[in-house]
Parts: sequence; structure tokens; C-alpha cells
Amino acid sequence: MKVQLSQLRWGRIILTGLLVVILVTIINGVLIQLGLLIWHQWPQQLTLVEVVTWSTFGLQLLLTVGGGVWIARKVERDAPLQGLLMGLVIALIFLLFSFSSVLPALMAPVGFILTIAAGWLGGVLGSRER
Repeated sequence: MKVQLSQLRWGRIILTGLLVVILVTIINGVLIQLGLLIWHQWPQQLTLVEVVTWSTFGLQLLLTVGGGVWIARKVERDAPLQGLLMGLVIALIFLLFSFSSVLPALMAPVGFILTIAAGWLGGVLGSRER
């Protein structure tokens, strides 16, 4: 059972990946603004940075699974592979973001692997519902 890369829906994979990254960025921007309204003292803002860091990671994984499910429902075959590739696109984009942030060194590779796995999981879950 060979999969030809030309038969994959690359446009859908890349656009869904970009949409997930944009949604995570917008939602986290809103969370930061709300947090700054609530916690406007300096020590509290350090807590806000930690909360936003972990919420970014969780939101990234949840939206990646959702994107994988959406892709799997729209394609005819190889849904887990297409979900995995979408997770790879998202993981690569967030890996580029992690170079410019102050995240712990272990969080970037773990986040990379978990994001790819979340895309695959979304592809598997979406293909089962068809």
C-alpha cells in the first residue's frame, strides 16, 4: 500500500495548518489582553506569562486534533497520513516561533513531537467517523 505524495491534498493540509496557527495566535492575544486587565502588577504578570505559555501549548494540541479531524472528514483516503502532515506543518511553524521565545529548552522538542502526534490522532479519529 504505497502512498504517492502527489495524491495528497497539499493545499488543504497547508491551509488548515496555517489556520490553526492563526487561531492559536489570535486566541492567545485575547488571553494576554484579558490577563493584563486582571493582573496589572509586575509579579502577577510573570504568572500571566507562565499561564499563557501553557495555554498556548494546550490550545495548539487541541486545535491540531480538531484540524486533523476536519481534514480526515474531507479526504477520501490516507486520512491519518494527511493529519500527520498537517501536524508537521503546524509543528514546524511553532518551532520557528519557539526560537524567538523564552520557553524552556525541553518544551520545543516535546511540543514538536506532540503536535505531530495530535495531527495524526485527529486524522485517525476523523477517518473512523466516516
